Amino acid sequence: MKRAPRIALACTIALAAGSARAADRSVMAELMTATWCGYCPWAESALHDLEGEYDYDRFVVISYHVNDEYSNAESNSRISYYNISGTPTTAFDGNRKIVGGYDEVYDDYKNRIDADMVEEAQIELSMTGTVAGDRVDYTVLALADAPPDYVDPKLYVALGERGLIDDNEEMRPVVRRIVSHELAGLVQKGDEAVFTGSFAIAEEWKTPALEVVAFVQDHADRRIDQSTRLFFTEFASTEELVTAVEDSSRTINTYLTNPNSYPIDMRMQMEDLTAQGWLATFCILEWGICLPDSLDLTMPADSTVTVKLQWVDIGATDPTITSSFFMKYGENYDVIKGSTYTARSGAVALEVAELLIDDDDLGGSNGNGNGIPEPGEAIEFITRAHNSGPFIAYDVTSELTITDPSVIIIEADEAYGDIEKDATVDGSGGRFILDVDVVPGSTLAFAQTFTDGEGAVVIDTIYVPVGAVGIEGDDRGLPRPTATLLHQNQPNPFNPRTTLTYEVETDEQRVQLRVFDLSGREVKSLVDGPKAAGHHRVVWDGTNAQGLSLPSGVYLYRLTTGESSQTRRMLLLK
Repeated sequence: MKRAPRIALACTIALAAGSARAADRSVMAELMTATWCGYCPWAESALHDLEGEYDYDRFVVISYHVNDEYSNAESNSRISYYNISGTPTTAFDGNRKIVGGYDEVYDDYKNRIDADMVEEAQIELSMTGTVAGDRVDYTVLALADAPPDYVDPKLYVALGERGLIDDNEEMRPVVRRIVSHELAGLVQKGDEAVFTGSFAIAEEWKTPALEVVAFVQDHADRRIDQSTRLFFTEFASTEELVTAVEDSSRTINTYLTNPNSYPIDMRMQMEDLTAQGWLATFCILEWGICLPDSLDLTMPADSTVTVKLQWVDIGATDPTITSSFFMKYGENYDVIKGSTYTARSGAVALEVAELLIDDDDLGGSNGNGNGIPEPGEAIEFITRAHNSGPFIAYDVTSELTITDPSVIIIEADEAYGDIEKDATVDGSGGRFILDVDVVPGSTLAFAQTFTDGEGAVVIDTIYVPVGAVGIEGDDRGLPRPTATLLHQNQPNPFNPRTTLTYEVETDEQRVQLRVFDLSGREVKSLVDGPKAAGHHRVVWDGTNAQGLSLPSGVYLYRLTTGESSQTRRMLLLK
């Protein structure tokens, strides 16, 4: 897109006469725009990109159109309220405006959002809703988080259309209806009020999706204190979400795509597992998480994931499995894809035949080469896998895990290729480190998880004795890292604790390692301070900053050093 020059900031307009819980503060942007405005696409594009920069419940955007096919009395009333004379104009949290479309508008918007997001909110909002025929019903709960200092507070609820296109560009949610409620009764911290209402859906609307936005505004000084939003995808073409299904004797790979500019909630579950003695699991390959029987997920905008349904024979019968994929509409789920599959009996039986240890000066580790893991050594291992099952095991891989925090696994994965029936094959090798404080003479219990190309999973246990000599020093026998890197936690899933390892390339004045929930809320800071170049680890026990145990679920952990940031996912299962 060709950008407009910085001069000529806005198009002149003339108005016709007319009138999910957000515990953290959400910043709200109200864009005054029009399809005929030559500078408005710059503002639209910047806000579109910024929606992807922040969690969807921390940055809320709606747009009011003037003198075009999307304008209406409600939008005109809001534009008059703000005394807007030119488009594009964006009001951030009501009383902070940025006028015009130009090259640097993205940076100006982002600076404004970052400054507003750190301010504290006086009100918490949560919202639920449903689509019933040609009507959208909503319920908003407002809770005072501090004694409000409003002069004339109101709760506004707006209904907008998402996904509308103008000149091959997606527009920000276009407001079609907006209503206000008097926000009375919130005087002290803990006071709450409930508001309900409905919007009629017009037949001529073109949207594939609807969005309801609620926000609290002091009508006297225009300050918006809090906002939240709720998506509805009643009109979306759900079949396009399931883009492909591949099945074999023990797995189903389903490729799910969310082509929309908003997240959607989905659910996968098995409705019928007729045979006893079988274990089935849903896994999202890109996220590295697996759960039995069912799986709920929120698919981000413009995302694709691979869902693998896999089952393992722990009995002797052929199961028939019916798997279904659902998409959430408001508070309800509707089936969009269902299939029935019959598995092959006779599980692949893989086991560890032998673990080969090499501690002979690996990468300058000063290992003594006696073939015995000892404190301070870096260990290379090769696992010999044996297939004692009745079938060929195709494309076998394995992962080595351990719960002992004194052991850091750097290269956990091994590959074996195809293993014939009753055959034994060497793996490709991996590496782990024994910390200098590992107990000499103890025995380590590793879990070796084998997976074949059809999804069969077998876990074997390896017991490794630790020698008593040890290697002095704190470098753990590894060469200096060539890049800053955040590793996958071990074990994963975990309960109650897991080890997070990371490498720092250069001496850093500040290194941060923080844990977040899926809403983007920080639950605990694990590392915050200077770190020397090298390999580091920290153990997280599944508690928050107050020391309270957290519930089961997916959590994010983020490593920040200087200008770089890396994020991974982990699964706490209780």
